[in-house]
Amino acid sequence: MFNKKGKSTSSFEGPPISAAVEYAKTLHSDLLKEFDDSSRKRIAQIISDGIRNKSGLPKMSKLIRNEFTITKELADKLVLTETNWALSHASLDRMERMGIKGKESVLSGGNACEVCKSNFDKGIIPIDKPFPSGHASPPFHDGCTCSLAPALPNEG
Repeated sequence: MFNKKGKSTSSFEGPPISAAVEYAKTLHSDLLKEFDDSSRKRIAQIISDGIRNKSGLPKMSKLIRNEFTITKELADKLVLTETNWALSHASLDRMERMGIKGKESVLSGGNACEVCKSNFDKGIIPIDKPFPSGHASPPFHDGCTCSLAPALPNEG
């Protein structure tokens, strides 16, 4: 919602960065299963620092590639997935604390996979229910670019 001057009147302003930083310290991507514990902790630190410092995905990817022998494609996908996970879960927490009752998946771009399309097509769902994929929020798979939005659930 916007007022006459074009300023947002919504009290939801997205994920609290401090919460996203904390979530980033607990990696979840299947892309990390080949890394040992020490490497996973270092990657988590790079990503959480990147979120805190608003470094951007390309810089985080490069920092990871500088320390680990992995492809740019893998590093980019890893950073995208983990950053999306941290920001989405921090957003979901904030929505719940604010008493927001619904959520919906937002597709990014027109070439979404079947999992993402199914979650999007479900529309608005109660905030405490999973999407059809079984996830509470994006990412719905490694490399997922979907996002989460607060919404008013349908009353009927």
